[in-house]
Amino acid sequence: MNLTLSLVFASAESTASATVATPSCACCRSALVQRRNRRTGENFLGCSQFPKCRGTA
Repeated sequence: MNLTLSLVFASAESTASATVATPSCACCRSALVQRRNRRTGENFLGCSQFPKCRGTA
């Protein structure tokens, strides 16, 4: 019984870690990456295709 419970929990943990979604750009559907604002130093999400695409979130 203990082995069965450990297998169930191990399966649930691997499924949870595999479902992380990467946000996509609304303009071109490419991946968004974390960037830092030069003036304020704040982080934001910007398109990975910059400068071709200037989409942000």
